[in-house]
Amino acid sequence: MSSACLTAVGLALAGGATAQDSTEVLVVGKKPDTVEKIDRLSYDIASDPDAQTGVILDILRKLPSVTVSSDGQVQLRGANVTILIDGKVPADGNAVVKVLASADVERIEVITNPSAQFAPDGTGGIINIVTRKRHKIHLSGDLNVQANTLGQGGLSLSTTLNSGPWSVGGQLRLDRWRNRTRLFERQAALNPDGGYDVLDREDHLHTASDEATGGLSLEYKASPRSSLSVKGNYGKYDAMTKGLSHYSGIADYDETSLVTSASHNGDVLAQYDYRGDENNETLSLSFDHSDYANLTRSTYDRGDGDIYGTISDISGNSDRVQGDYERRFGRRLLTAGLSIDRTFNRDASRLDSRGTDLDLAVSDYDYAFSGTRTISAIYATWQTPWGRWTVLPGLRLEVARLDLVGDVGVSDLTLYPSLHISRYLGDTDRVKFSFSRRVSRPSIGEYNPNVQYWGNNLGVTGNLALKPQFTNAYEAAYDRNIGDFAMGATLYFRDTRGSFSPYSLMTANGLLLSTSINSGRSRSGGTELTLHGKMSKRLKYSINANLYYAQAPYIDGYVQKMRGRFSGSGNGLLEYNAPNGDQFQINLTGFGRRLTYQGQTSGAWRADMTYRHPLTDKVAVVVSITDLFNSFHFRSVVDTAVLKTESGGAANMRALKVALSYRFGDGSR
Repeated sequence: MSSACLTAVGLALAGGATAQDSTEVLVVGKKPDTVEKIDRLSYDIASDPDAQTGVILDILRKLPSVTVSSDGQVQLRGANVTILIDGKVPADGNAVVKVLASADVERIEVITNPSAQFAPDGTGGIINIVTRKRHKIHLSGDLNVQANTLGQGGLSLSTTLNSGPWSVGGQLRLDRWRNRTRLFERQAALNPDGGYDVLDREDHLHTASDEATGGLSLEYKASPRSSLSVKGNYGKYDAMTKGLSHYSGIADYDETSLVTSASHNGDVLAQYDYRGDENNETLSLSFDHSDYANLTRSTYDRGDGDIYGTISDISGNSDRVQGDYERRFGRRLLTAGLSIDRTFNRDASRLDSRGTDLDLAVSDYDYAFSGTRTISAIYATWQTPWGRWTVLPGLRLEVARLDLVGDVGVSDLTLYPSLHISRYLGDTDRVKFSFSRRVSRPSIGEYNPNVQYWGNNLGVTGNLALKPQFTNAYEAAYDRNIGDFAMGATLYFRDTRGSFSPYSLMTANGLLLSTSINSGRSRSGGTELTLHGKMSKRLKYSINANLYYAQAPYIDGYVQKMRGRFSGSGNGLLEYNAPNGDQFQINLTGFGRRLTYQGQTSGAWRADMTYRHPLTDKVAVVVSITDLFNSFHFRSVVDTAVLKTESGGAANMRALKVALSYRFGDGSR
C-alpha cells in the first residue's frame, strides 16, 4: 500500500473528509487499515490474521516497500533499514523482529525518507513498530500457543492490569526452533600456472534453539497530563548446530562440527511524558540502558584425531538519554529534541588447533578488541502551510566520536537536512516531494583487524580504514483515491558515497577471507507502484511492485569499474472475509538479483497462506502454510579474474503451522 491506499481507507470511513490541513486522517468509529502523516505511512495490523499468533516479521514481509531475505534481514526498497520500537533502537537491534509477538503491536510506521526528527541511520529508511497500550481495562491480555510440522513451537502471553492511576504490564514468550539446512560452495582460486585450484564443499546442518523473552512495565499517571513509566525486558537464547561437511577437489575429506551458542540481552527504560492542555503540546524525556552478551563455542573434527576449536565471546552495553518536544502554533507544527547515545562493544576470540595442522594462513590466536561510539544530536523540524502546499523542513546536527582500543579517538560533526513538501490536487489527488541525508556507520566489530576463523576454510576480519557511507535520498510521489480504489506511484533516487561492500580474497594457504571495504560511489533509482481495493464486498487485494536500476562499483581482478542492472521487488496480498468471520489470506513476495562488488546475489520468492477461524468472541484458531512451494532458496556469486566462488543453499522453511489465540478482558487496544 502506498500513501494513496492509506488515505483512501481513512476517507471512506470518515465519510469523505479530506486531511489537507492535518498530518493524519482522523476516523470516528472503526479504525482504518492505515493512517498517514506527512513524512510516514502507518499500518494498523489488527485485522491481519497473523497479528494474533505470529511474530512481527510475519507481518513485515506483507508490507509494501519491505523485503525480507532468507536469513530474516529486513530491507526497504533493497537498502538497509533501521528498526525502532516505540521510536527507540531495541537492545538486540534489528533481530527484535524475529521474536516480538505481533499481538503486542498496535501499528507499523514505514518511513522511506525520514525527516530530521529521526536519527539518520540506515540508507533505506526506518520502520517504527508501535506497541499496544490498553486503557480503561481492569485486566486484559492475549495468550497464544503454536506448533508446526518442523517440530517448532512457541507460547506467548501478554497481559495488562489497570487500577486507578497505576498500570502494570507483562509479556512472556517461549520459542522452540528446529531446522535442517543444506549449503554448498565452490571456490576457484587463480594459481601460478594461470589455471584455477577448485575446492567444493557441501554442508548438512541440523540446528536446534530455545529462546525465552520476558518483560515488565509499570506506569503511573501522576496527573491528567503527565505520566511516569518504567519498562524492563530480558531475553535468553541457546542454540546448537551439528554439521557434516564434505570437501572434494584439491582436497578430499570430511569434517564434522558442533557449534553451541548462549546469549542474553536486557534493557531498562524510564520515561516521563507530558501533554499540555492546548496546542497539542507534548514533552517526552527518557533514559534507556541495555546490555548483551554472546558466547559461541565451535569444535571441528577432521577424523584421525584432527580436532580443533574456536571460541567467540561478544559483549556490550549502551546508554541513551533523549528528549523530544512538540507543539502546534495554529496550523503550524514544531518538533525539537536532543539525544546522547553511547555504545560499547567488546569482541574476544580464540583459536586452539590442539596440534592439528590446519594448513591455513592462520595460527592459534587469543585476542580481545573493543571500542566505544558516542553520538550527540539535536534536531528541529517546522511544518507549515505555504499557499496550497504543506512544507516540512528539518535539520539535525550530530557529533559522533569513535574510540577504538589502541587507536586515537576520532570525532566528526555532520549536518543532516531534510525537506518534505505536500499538496492536495482536489479531494482525490495529491503530490509529495522529499529529500533527506542518511548515514550508515560501521559497527564497532567491523573495525576489528584480527582474523577470526569460522571453520570450513573460512575466515573474517575487520577493516580499521572503514568509513561511514552517506546517502542523499530523493522521492516524488503521486496518490489518487476514488471510492474503494486507491493507487500510488513513487519515483525515487539514492546517491551514496563511500558504499559498504563485502570483499573476499583467497590467501596463499587456501583461507577464504572476507572483510568490508568502502568501494566508492553507487546510485539507484526506480519507481514503485501500489494498488489497493476491493474486488467484491468481501474480497480485497493489495499489489506493490518496485522496479529500479542500480549502479555500483565492480572489481574484476585488480581493476575497478562501474556497472549497473535492472532489478525489482514486490508483493501481492489477496484476502477474503467470510460472513461467519473466517479470514483467508494468500501472500506472494519476492525480490530480484542484486549486484555486489565482486559478483551478485540471487533473487528469491515465496508464497504463504493463512486461515483464521473464530471459535468464540475471544478464541480463534489460525492455520498457515509458510513457503508453500518451497521456493525460498539463495545463491551468492563472486566472479573475478583471480577468484571465483559460488555458494548457496536452501533452508527447510515450508511448514504447516497451527496456532490458538485467546484474548481475555474486553480486548480493547
